[in-house]
Amino acid sequence: MGSNMGDAKVVLFSDSSINIGGQELQALQQMRSLNAWGYETILLCKPKSAISVRARGDGIAVLEIPFRNAFHIPSLMKLFDLVKVNTPVAMFCHGSHDALISALVGMAQALIGRKRIPVFRVKTFQHGYPLSFAYNYLFSGTPAAIYVQDFWLTLLSNPRSFRLFIQELIFQHWIT
Repeated sequence: MGSNMGDAKVVLFSDSSINIGGQELQALQQMRSLNAWGYETILLCKPKSAISVRARGDGIAVLEIPFRNAFHIPSLMKLFDLVKVNTPVAMFCHGSHDALISALVGMAQALIGRKRIPVFRVKTFQHGYPLSFAYNYLFSGTPAAIYVQDFWLTLLSNPRSFRLFIQELIFQHWIT
């Protein structure tokens, strides 16, 4: 990891879980797809976590960050340094601790004169409309699998549709 490789746009994925399940496997699949389409993805996860082991086995770039809690200063500083070097175009967060840290780092970019990084808090299940302050004000969006299951199945069954969705809907809308 270092500065962007050529013209590749960097997309960060984070997960603060120590275990692996459907949500983590979905993130890995999305990272493999983005890598195949010329993006550079980096997984941010806890040291020695199951997703770290699986990602390394898949050839996905991994940066281990402790994510001890939602305001863990060493984790926040490590992510802030990574963002400074890699200038990601988006961050997708899957856990609660990593999501809040990512949101703070993404928003801080605007405070120091850089472009704010869109941060998406990915949820497997969402009970109705999110009511918390974080979901409504800190994140650029909160895709919930339970609401978009049919939509994602349609997209994932057609790689071209998925690619266009990522490029046009998310990156073009939030990055331009």
